[in-house]
Parts: sequence; C-alpha cells; structure tokens
Amino acid sequence: MKRIFAAIKINPNDKSLQIYNELKSACRNDKINWVDPHNLHITLKFFGETEENKIADIVSALLEIAKHHTGFSFYLKDVGIFGSHYKPRVI
Repeated sequence: MKRIFAAIKINPNDKSLQIYNELKSACRNDKINWVDPHNLHITLKFFGETEENKIADIVSALLEIAKHHTGFSFYLKDVGIFGSHYKPRVI
C-alpha cells in the first residue's frame, strides 16, 4: 500500500518565491516543515492508502486526462490552512 494523490505541479515565478520566502520568514518561530518551493503543488485528489497494483491504472487514467489540457496561470487571492489554527497541517 502507498499513500498517493493527484496534483498539479506549481512552477513558481520570482514573485511567488518572494512571497513564499516572506511567509516562511514570518513563521520562522512556528514548527512548520516547509517543502522545497519547487515541490509546491495543488492537490486535486487524495487517494490515501492505495494498493500498488491499482497505481498504474490511476496514473494511466490521469495521463489520458492530462494530455487533453494545457498549462495555465492562476492568482492566489487569499491563503488559508487545513488543520487547526494551533497546529496547521497545510498552508
């Protein structure tokens, strides 16, 4: 079993990296495990524990869907968290 998810990779531009670093600096005293900015993504679907023999079919279906779409740009208006305000899990 493997924990898997489907996501859209974010290729941060200079402004996004600046905001990321400012947020990280502002929260430097908080216990947060920061991911490398080049691993940022938008999770579309969390599959959770998945049998390994099903992963190839999931990947195949996602690749089939992805080849019908192109990249896109987006803007963040607000930032929120998942988890409690005392122990956020995801920003």
